[in-house]
Amino acid sequence: MGNTVTQCRYSAPSGNKRVGLLLRQAAATDQAAKIFRQARDTSKELSGADPQAIDGLGDSAYWTGGNLKQLNVLKGDAWLIITASAGNGTDPLEASKSVSRKILARVP
Repeated sequence: MGNTVTQCRYSAPSGNKRVGLLLRQAAATDQAAKIFRQARDTSKELSGADPQAIDGLGDSAYWTGGNLKQLNVLKGDAWLIITASAGNGTDPLEASKSVSRKILARVP
């Protein structure tokens, strides 16, 4: 998608809490938005589930459930793909939203 791709993963020593972040940064905001839309439009093919629009995160956001369970957030020229598991039956979407709010607070 662009010039920079960064990935990191964190997990608790118990292994039941995990967070993954993949950040793709485009050379320009309009390029990022176009690729983000294309990914959303084809996400069902990869996940087996329709993408679910998520309000209130970044410039645009959607949840890809099914096989992937990823929260995709666009903010400016950055596309964040977040996966989170909090264990104890916590909904992965809610865990991913919580993590995304903390990440977005640090993204200019």
